[in-house]
Amino acid sequence: MIGVDVKGREVFRLFLSRDPKSGAKRQPFMHSSVPAPSADHPESGRFDLRSPRGTCYLSSARLGAWVEVFREARMVDRRDARSRRMMQSRVPRRLVLADATSRSAISDGVTLDLHAGSNRIDTQRFAAAIDADPAFRGIQAWLRHDPSKSAHTLALFDDEGEHAPYGWRWNVTMTDPLDDLELLTELAACGLGVAGVPHDLPVVKPVSRPRR
Repeated sequence: MIGVDVKGREVFRLFLSRDPKSGAKRQPFMHSSVPAPSADHPESGRFDLRSPRGTCYLSSARLGAWVEVFREARMVDRRDARSRRMMQSRVPRRLVLADATSRSAISDGVTLDLHAGSNRIDTQRFAAAIDADPAFRGIQAWLRHDPSKSAHTLALFDDEGEHAPYGWRWNVTMTDPLDDLELLTELAACGLGVAGVPHDLPVVKPVSRPRR
């Protein structure tokens, strides 16, 4: 595999702002692992590593971060969107990833199944092989839910759990996705969005009136 240095690359991640069970505030980075999926990934992730190693998934685009969480959902309940934050940052230091988007990856047996197939056993086996190679600290791949291939997934390998990758200092900005005009514009252009019906309004029983 050839490597790609993603230092300075703008990255995004959509994450739950609070733990679903405890209600505690969440950190913007989570490294999920097998066999313990994170709250953001109910199923094992494509490039998840075996515990105690983990994988943090970032996207090179706002839209990519959204579709990797909500997948095929065309309209998302506003309560679900409000429960999340969009993290934006830049890779602060030299970071070499195995480039699975390079044409030369053909010689390593990489096909589009690696990026979009449903066989997680093979993709996780591939991730384990990359993690064992000291030349790389993760994988650059195509986004499964972006057929235009205009954005990348950056799968960063480190110890499992909730922490900044590699102990680095990341300058992070976090926003409510419903206040992100650029994101909402991109979603609308793709036929995606947030449900316009205010489902969080209280429901009251209709008052019956006697017939006249």
